[in-house]
Amino acid sequence: MSTALEVADFIRTRMTPSGEVQLQKLVYYSQAWNMVWNGAPLFLEEIEAWKGGPVVPSLRKVLDVAPGDYRLDDESRKAISAVVSYYGVHYGWTLSEQTHQEVPWVMTRGDLQPGESSRRIIPRTVIRTFYTAMSLRGEGPAKPDTPVAEAPDDTVLALARRNRLRWADARALLAE
Repeated sequence: MSTALEVADFIRTRMTPSGEVQLQKLVYYSQAWNMVWNGAPLFLEEIEAWKGGPVVPSLRKVLDVAPGDYRLDDESRKAISAVVSYYGVHYGWTLSEQTHQEVPWVMTRGDLQPGESSRRIIPRTVIRTFYTAMSLRGEGPAKPDTPVAEAPDDTVLALARRNRLRWADARALLAE
């Protein structure tokens, strides 16, 4: 599993964010859509419902991340790239306004006033449910293609065993 900083770092290989707000929102949307398309979060850090929209606190004021090794598999890289292609054309304030209209942020903020500070955590289940519904309606970024090829039975069985372990966290989240 990667970290939010690694996701931000990978985003910066795809584009130069216009600022911290845009980077925060792209990390948030990458987390959301990866859970929809690949069944698991990219990172375990919590996302909070701040007055300016969803924020990963560990990324605050981190604009200059040094290139490094990403613990991101190909599916995750493709998901992040699709998110950057779809949302990256918008400035941070536009993305912030958009998140202010979406259920995960609105529901988590609850009765807080628009300019009121908050450290409330946006539940992953709420994020996953909302963006899954968007995907089912054909809204949001297009899911990246997954190549299909035939494989020998022993290869398929070995992959199944590895994926059972790989997706253990996702299965546990779904069981909640």
